[in-house]
Amino acid sequence: MSRRGILLFVGSSIIGGLPWIFTKVLLEKFQPSSIVLIRALVAGFVMLLYALQQRTLFAALKKWPWILVFALIQMTIPWWLTSFAQKSIDTTVVGLLMAATPIFALLFAFIEREHSAITRSRIAGVITGLVGVTCLIGIDAAIGKSDLGKVLLVVVCTMGFAYGPRLVRRHLSEVPTSGMLAIALIFTAIIWLGPGAASWPTGSLESKYVVAALAVSLLCTAVGFIIYLEAIKEIGPQNIALLAFTNPIVSISVGVLFANELISLGLIIGFPIIMLGIYLSTSKKLNTQPLPM
Repeated sequence: MSRRGILLFVGSSIIGGLPWIFTKVLLEKFQPSSIVLIRALVAGFVMLLYALQQRTLFAALKKWPWILVFALIQMTIPWWLTSFAQKSIDTTVVGLLMAATPIFALLFAFIEREHSAITRSRIAGVITGLVGVTCLIGIDAAIGKSDLGKVLLVVVCTMGFAYGPRLVRRHLSEVPTSGMLAIALIFTAIIWLGPGAASWPTGSLESKYVVAALAVSLLCTAVGFIIYLEAIKEIGPQNIALLAFTNPIVSISVGVLFANELISLGLIIGFPIIMLGIYLSTSKKLNTQPLPM
């Protein structure tokens, strides 16, 4: 991996672990539909101005059908589902469940016959990670510490997060990032404009909600997606899916340190197993030989 790829990955890993904590703050005042509207509208306006300044908007419009598909599976649907799920489950759990992404990434690689991405070690890592996620979900659900239905909604979202990078690499790799993001975010804002406005809270907003809204919109969405998309183009969809295991570390740390969330039994047992899966999946020494097929 190039130095630029490493820097992009590190930035994406850190920023990618932060949206859940800001969403948790906003859920004290806003409904999920309003949160998606805030995130898409503010970030979309900023990206539209940036795309116009960079003169990338019209170039991106040539690929608008694929951009809308990307928006649906990476923004429009999963942002609402994860916000809805967070009403019942902790930030730490949501963040760690993102570790299921490589499982689906490997599945898509197999379906699309991308044999070079399928190695024995990577398969072992994904299976290990799946065991860890199963422990996390099963143990906490069994002892009443987590809502199984809401957890499964987050797992469904990981399917879109896993396929999004592949779609970008295949159909949108030549599309300017700023123009693509502007279109995707504006589309998402339009979809959620009605529901978000209808559920908008009454009364004045405390400063913490304004700060959380700006953070999730500008930092986690506008800046975060620029870094994320550039990372996909630099290191490829399979690597970005596997390396995204680091996001849960940020999510768990922030949830415990700043949201006073407790580390559950499922987290204690599942987290180290998932981390072992990370090592097996991402170790350069272990992933040099593709599996014969």
